[in-house]
Amino acid sequence: MEIKQNLVNAGKYSIKCPYERTPQFYVVHNTYNDAAASNEVAYMIRNDNKVSFHYAIDDVEVVQGLLENRSAFASGDGGKGQGNLYGIHVEICYSKSGGDRFNKAEQNAAKFIADGLKAHGWGIDKVKKHQDFADKYCPHRTLDMGWQRFLNMVQANLDGNQTVVTPTPQPSQPVKPSGYDEWVARLQQELNYQFKRGLTVDGLKGPNTLNACPTVKKGAKGNVTRLIQERLNSVGFSLGVDGIFGTATYNAVKVFQRNRGLSQDGIVGKNTWNWLLKGTKM
Repeated sequence: MEIKQNLVNAGKYSIKCPYERTPQFYVVHNTYNDAAASNEVAYMIRNDNKVSFHYAIDDVEVVQGLLENRSAFASGDGGKGQGNLYGIHVEICYSKSGGDRFNKAEQNAAKFIADGLKAHGWGIDKVKKHQDFADKYCPHRTLDMGWQRFLNMVQANLDGNQTVVTPTPQPSQPVKPSGYDEWVARLQQELNYQFKRGLTVDGLKGPNTLNACPTVKKGAKGNVTRLIQERLNSVGFSLGVDGIFGTATYNAVKVFQRNRGLSQDGIVGKNTWNWLLKGTKM
């Protein structure tokens, strides 16, 4: 499978991939976004967040952002944790909405990983998931559809049988509760991942989730800001979802606050989070 490279600049190694190492296994992730692989890698290499991965795979291509002999910040277990230090981290794109693009991206990822296993002389036991290293339900959509099903896809490619394995929901998956909000569930996951809040990821807008939300202001960067931008867009704004709390996001937050009778300070505090959790248009 052809691989396009858009590698992080060596000047950012201390932020993105501080350690030279010999990789020992693959770690599978889902992006929680609906962006193409090229966009995911471009965003990763240009920001200064300690978040990084080796490959992003979508329905048409594989894009490499880090060299395989460098560590990453992807599995949430620290700079010298086993996942970050020894894993080759693979992000499967289009997992937010799923559908045909995600299914094809997942099939491409299975083939890519199988090719890599062959090249390294590894077996299927060298395919791991983000959840193995941190308290995060990732790769979320792949897990929903069945982790063993994905491993079977990789094994089929290893065996030279590229027959597509039809995704089938796992019967053990719980029914989503009344009032479930997928955005709230992703926010809860991110709060647990970044801030160790210990929230139940139920997708419900309760007081525990509200109290766990951090104050976010201009200059912030990362996935919480991305989620804020997504929510603002869902109620009528047209922000670029880049995870950077810049002037456009600041101004949008002020308008959002004004329309809801809140203090217009452009800061996402408890009262603003309360309205974001509701997700209602005005």
